Amino acid sequence: MRTLVMLAFAAGSALFVMPLLAIAHASSGSAEATRRFRAYLDEDWKRWMQEYPETATSVGFPGQNRRWRDDSREGIEARIRHLHESLAKLKSISRDALPAEEQLNYDLYQELLETTEEGLRYGDDPVPFREVVPGNFWMPITQMGGIQQGAAETIAAMPRRTVADYEDILARLETLPKKVEQNLVLLQEGMKEGYTPPKLMLRDVPKQIADLIPADPMRSPLLEPFTEFPAGFPEAERIRLIDRAKKIYASAVAPAFQKLQPAANRSRQQHCRMARRRMPFMCTGKLQRI
Repeated sequence: MRTLVMLAFAAGSALFVMPLLAIAHASSGSAEATRRFRAYLDEDWKRWMQEYPETATSVGFPGQNRRWRDDSREGIEARIRHLHESLAKLKSISRDALPAEEQLNYDLYQELLETTEEGLRYGDDPVPFREVVPGNFWMPITQMGGIQQGAAETIAAMPRRTVADYEDILARLETLPKKVEQNLVLLQEGMKEGYTPPKLMLRDVPKQIADLIPADPMRSPLLEPFTEFPAGFPEAERIRLIDRAKKIYASAVAPAFQKLQPAANRSRQQHCRMARRRMPFMCTGKLQRI
């Protein structure tokens, strides 16, 4: 009898322990999947911040304040490759193994990446962080966005507390002409393929460029950080930094944007030639009664 009781007790214990072991195993698998998913998100975020230094500046991600996004053909292709690789890596993580709240994060990030991948068909920039007006390589400049707006916005967002901060701004100003040249190439390539925004979307671009490069360097939004310094800033450094900024502006920055202005005008005129027969209101800027 005692033997039978012991066997029954052992069987009951096993039935009780086995579900606990299954729960523990499932919990361990969920924890590992969560760890992998979180590590992936952290790694991917850092990579995108390196690929998009302007975004890094705007969100306070460190170490990118001397750089611009690389819009050369090689730079664009590298970002597109990473987009594909990032989506493949996400799909290698088991969604079902994640807890419910992480499954929602998984779904949201997957939707961002897949939507971005779909946008490649239309020339959209492969960045998975949505903006009001998506960047487009076929039509890189409109009055809603482009280098003629983004450059000043990025510089305005940069820290300006120390001499090193101002050196970062100077470094960006020095490399800004290369960034403008890359956008000029994209604009010309888009026009060759017949891609131009509607005239309405280009209406204010010439003035935006002109406002960016006035004759007086210190009136340019690009040099706005050099018009006011923190209290206690060394006077000798202030004079040196302003002098350096003016020289970079006059020798490189202003000439680069002066080259961009006629290209923007050509894009506007080309659109009108293509659209005049079908949609004349797109060239007059006025909606016509139908």
